[in-house]
Amino acid sequence: MWSELSPAVSAASAPPVLGYRGSTLRSPDGRVWRAESGVVSAAGPQNAEARSDDTRAWERRLLETAPDGTLPAGWRIHDRKD
Repeated sequence: MWSELSPAVSAASAPPVLGYRGSTLRSPDGRVWRAESGVVSAAGPQNAEARSDDTRAWERRLLETAPDGTLPAGWRIHDRKD
């Protein structure tokens, strides 16, 4: 799915002070992916890059894989229109 995203034109905007602030995935080898504001950034020991996620498909997929009990009770994933 990552390879299907196009390079981001700009970095993600600053997350809001309150409410949803994006999602983060950390792998055992030290890579970190952060999805917020329609941009997914990936950083690892050797490199960093950002890709556009205008439809937030990557971000939704990440949230859908969260283990039970990780997300707040009653929280649901929906299509958000910005």
